[in-house]
Amino acid sequence: MSLRVDRRETLPLPAMPRVQHSRMGVYADYAAPLVDALLPPICLLCRQRSERPGLCEGCLDDLPRQQSACPRCAIRVADPQVPCGRCQRRAPPYERLVAPLRYAFPVDTVITRMKFGGELGFANPLVTVLSDAIAAAKLEVDIVVPVPLHWLRLARRGFNQAERLSTPLARGFGWAHATHALTRRRATRQQSRLSRTERRKNVARSFVAKHDTVRGKRVLLVDDVATSGATIEAASHALLAAGAKAVLAACVARA
Repeated sequence: MSLRVDRRETLPLPAMPRVQHSRMGVYADYAAPLVDALLPPICLLCRQRSERPGLCEGCLDDLPRQQSACPRCAIRVADPQVPCGRCQRRAPPYERLVAPLRYAFPVDTVITRMKFGGELGFANPLVTVLSDAIAAAKLEVDIVVPVPLHWLRLARRGFNQAERLSTPLARGFGWAHATHALTRRRATRQQSRLSRTERRKNVARSFVAKHDTVRGKRVLLVDDVATSGATIEAASHALLAAGAKAVLAACVARA
């Protein structure tokens, strides 16, 4: 007697659409205050009890800080008082990029889980770190603008991670906040999958800014991470073309 094996059982289960994760993240936003009132916060990294939502004090302190960065574009350099060779050859369109963390473990994991996994609880500690760095830099800002997603990607993800950082950041400093001052006029490929040259071509002339919102103002452009810097530069060009007096940039981490 032979046994019959149903080969259909070996087929992998279909992956869940990413939009489900983004919805869970959005729902978590509303449920978070109730959960915190009933249960003590748990660190999202080490899973131990924490005195604050998001990350415990130990994990927050262990995040890799930028020790020596270019005063213009924030890449790692030997002398933080001197702009890097790239900035000396071709200055970026923004006045300064503030990025307090290195895009290394566990920061890369935290940002990936927040952006693609919808774990929005990571936003609070990242805003704290970024706020401290901006305060130390003593930036002169008139208005805060998050780097936008194209509307198709925003619909799939359910939220804009840059806006999740810029909203509490602007509120904390008492700065004006304009979420629609900058838009993406065309969909672009994911930057993380492209080379440096491809990234610049991918986002070139993909942003447009509202003249009546940014004209004559010092704009703080906010994003989660800067790798090649192509997105920040393209967005800065759009803001300056719309009449912004100057653009400063702030990201949680710099690659």
